[in-house]
Formats: sequence, structure tokens, C-alpha cells
Amino acid sequence: MRKRALLVSAVALIAVLVAGGLFASNMGFKLNYSMERSAAATADGASRTGLQWVALPYNQQTNLINANDLILDIGGTSIIAQVAQYVRSGDIPAAYTGLTGSAFTLTPGDAYYIGLQATALPSPYSYIVVGSHNPGLGINMLAQSVGVSRTGQNLWSYPYHSTAANAKQIIDELNAFGGAGTVNAIARYGQSGDIPVAYTGLTGTAFSMLPGDGYLVQVNANVTGWVPSHY
Repeated sequence: MRKRALLVSAVALIAVLVAGGLFASNMGFKLNYSMERSAAATADGASRTGLQWVALPYNQQTNLINANDLILDIGGTSIIAQVAQYVRSGDIPAAYTGLTGSAFTLTPGDAYYIGLQATALPSPYSYIVVGSHNPGLGINMLAQSVGVSRTGQNLWSYPYHSTAANAKQIIDELNAFGGAGTVNAIARYGQSGDIPVAYTGLTGTAFSMLPGDGYLVQVNANVTGWVPSHY
């Protein structure tokens, strides 16, 4: 079962926009994020593969540039079996193990598949996530398009201090930005079945959105420059 402690703090004023005194501020985060290895208990039942979708703050620590940096930051290859990014053109994860695959660059706003070794200890394994928010980062999501996105699905990093508490509120927010019907579904990761668990706004459950988790968002039209609402 996953338990988390999130510390949020105002860390700095990072910009002054125009002489009228409009300020842009940043928020710093420290999250104790618990990850489960295969066969460990989760809210869905026993984890089948030890995978989870993990969201990093939009400003990662300065030493986190690529997938190898993330593996080392979490605990190294004795703990992490793989880190994978979501490839929209093929609707598949592209994994890096520390030995095989490409140590792809981490992209702010993207979430990642992280898989624990079956022998990872302690269980659950706690990863202390440190970073801050980028209040000016616009999120882009791609709809289905030949050679670009096979299904219109995007693995998105939920902001740690989002004002949207559940899946319905995220759908409503995105539809307000992109137009009615922009969102087809949003899904969390079901660890016991190793499958997405979807909510469409009409079917499924409007599950709670949790800091540190990534979500798969399927859109019917391109979304460009969406800035998620946050505290």
C-alpha cells in the first residue's frame, strides 16, 4: 500500500513581468514516494511487474538530465530494473535499463514508467523526489495522427500542487482549455493487471489524482500550451 508525505514550500520569486508588478513564483517540493516491486501489495492488489507511472516536478533537480541520472538518483541498478519513456508514434514504452536501451533525455511535463527489481529492498522502496514547479511551462498533447501519435495518448506528469483533485476535474479543465470533447479518457496505472484503468467522464471511476503519479491522457485534438491550474 502506498503512503506519501509531501512537503511544499515557496522557494523563490523567479520573474518579474512588466512594470505593472505581475510576479511569477515557484514552489519547491520534497515527496517521499513509495514504489512497489513485483508481487508487492498495492491499492489494486499484488503488483504484477513492479512497474509504476512516476511524475517528476516540472523543474527536476539539476543533476537529473537523462534516464541514467534518474536510475542513479533513485538507487542504481540494484533497485531499478528499467526507466521507460512513452513513445506516442508506436504507443509503446521505450526502456533504458542502465545497460541496454537509450539513456533518453528527461522532458519536463512527461511521466515515466519505472520498474523495480524483484529483489529491491526495502519493500516498499521510498524515493525522495526533490524539485520545483515551472509555472510557465505549457503542456502539449498530441492527438492521433499517422506517424506522430498512434492513439492520441500522452503520459503526463500531474503537477504536485494541482487544483484538480480527481480525473473528472482534469478532464473538465482540459476541455475548457481545448474545447468540448478534447479529452477522450484519462487513465491511472493498475499495477495488479499491468494495465491502464480509464475514466472517460461518463464511464469508469473519477479516481483521485495523486502527487508523484503520472497519468495517460488521450485527446481527440492537439493541445498546445496548456498550463495546468495549480495553487
